[in-house]
Amino acid sequence: MSKSTRAIARRKKTPASSASSAPRRPGQRSASSSTTPRASKKKPRARSKPRKGSRTRGHKARRPRRLRRSRVRLRRVIQGTTWFITKKTNDDQFFLRPDGAVDAVLLYALILSLNKYGLLLHELVFMSNHFHLVVTDVRGTLPDFMRDFLSETGKAIKIVLKGTRRIWSGDRYGSTTLLDLDAAERFMVYTRVNPTNAGLTLPEEWPGLTSVRMSYGDTIEAKRPDVYFSPRTRPEWVRCVLEPLPELMGQVQEVRDGIEESATSTSEESTGSGPASSTAPRTDRREERLAHARREAHHRRCIALKRKIDRATRVAVEKILERMKRSEDKSRRGLAGSAKVRKASRLRRGNHDYGKLNPLFATTDKERLSAAIQEHRVFLARHELAKQRFAKGEHRVLFPAGTYGYREVLGVRVRKGSAAA
Repeated sequence: MSKSTRAIARRKKTPASSASSAPRRPGQRSASSSTTPRASKKKPRARSKPRKGSRTRGHKARRPRRLRRSRVRLRRVIQGTTWFITKKTNDDQFFLRPDGAVDAVLLYALILSLNKYGLLLHELVFMSNHFHLVVTDVRGTLPDFMRDFLSETGKAIKIVLKGTRRIWSGDRYGSTTLLDLDAAERFMVYTRVNPTNAGLTLPEEWPGLTSVRMSYGDTIEAKRPDVYFSPRTRPEWVRCVLEPLPELMGQVQEVRDGIEESATSTSEESTGSGPASSTAPRTDRREERLAHARREAHHRRCIALKRKIDRATRVAVEKILERMKRSEDKSRRGLAGSAKVRKASRLRRGNHDYGKLNPLFATTDKERLSAAIQEHRVFLARHELAKQRFAKGEHRVLFPAGTYGYREVLGVRVRKGSAAA
């Protein structure tokens, strides 16, 4: 290599290349080991193209229906069931403390939801941190009723209290099936004496919403509150009737047979068997007498049930007061009174029974209780089998009668018939 060629090669050398070629001292870092990280040179992942002639070409593929446990709950809802409903507030705080604005929201939303889903109201009481309802689900829409009622009252009470905390507890509401007339009457009495059982007031002195001061057959009406409920979509007044227990509690056929016989005998005595009487007026008169006999039977049933429940309520209150007098704690030997109830702070928390279970069924008849439990187990077994078949792709499988959540969310097919069918 000539001198001129070596000079050109020295001029073309860069400082980095010269530094890298120079010998390093002990502890000296090379220029290539820089502290700045190198940029990654990963290529983006190529998307797989649909095959030619495939069904996904040109439009999105439909996803198969899947069972999502977070969205679908196993619910067994039977039409015509009488329920005992319990729901608590968030952290058992006194968000429902008796107050004019809060009571107006609760009563209006309750009647609105009852009329929308066709439930019959028998008893109600709204305590400071929970409420109890005794209702009959005629159409089998109890979950929808509870969803709308809790949602609307939760939002409206937030506005009334000017807060942001959640009103209702995140736990599922308690629902107990009342299997016979005796169980229904016992839970109706329990609902009435709840203020006394809590050591607050007598049932008729409770300042909040309660059905003790009402009679069966009375009309309950509520005016639309000034908050949350829009006057464009919600009526100004809503009404419902405090119904007695349904005739399905054991005597439905006997009552109907008695009404039919009384109406038939009355029509035969009044119309006679002469040839001049026409068929149409005779039919109209018979229908009128039949309707009148039904109204009379309903009125007599309301009076009889009112006397029976009032008598049982007085006996239950006497037992509670006697138990309070024998209490070792002197602070629990009397009732607090309505004035103290109204002055309680809404941030106060009530007593919570941890680990207490809500029964599925209520009755004192052991045979009826065991039959109901066995029927429920059969329902669960058949529901699990149908769910497994549905998950495998058999979307036309029949679920047992009483299936609610899967029918409403996934649109599954449900059998008709008894609860265990």
